[in-house]
Amino acid sequence: MDWRERIIIDPNIAVGKPTVQGTRIAVSFVLYLMAGGSTENDIVKYYPQLKVEDIRACCLYASENLPRQKPHWYGGNDFLESDEWEVVAERKLPAQEIVTQQG
Repeated sequence: MDWRERIIIDPNIAVGKPTVQGTRIAVSFVLYLMAGGSTENDIVKYYPQLKVEDIRACCLYASENLPRQKPHWYGGNDFLESDEWEVVAERKLPAQEIVTQQG
């Protein structure tokens, strides 16, 4: 499947966000629904203008258009399970390292 057959970017629709062709449904909205636990069948049920192929095209679009960089995690993996980190200059650092770096 080629997502280009189902996903469009038109500045006159949804402020230029990628959308499913023939709808005003943004790719990001479909991905949000899926991330929230909705299945393809759930989405098609509540948004009958979508087809399962449209949902899969949204996933393909995202997989081909997101940055391919791995995140740079510092300080070990144990802090990932806690909420003791902050975003600093596009890098995630443990809160202790932030204090050390600042002063």
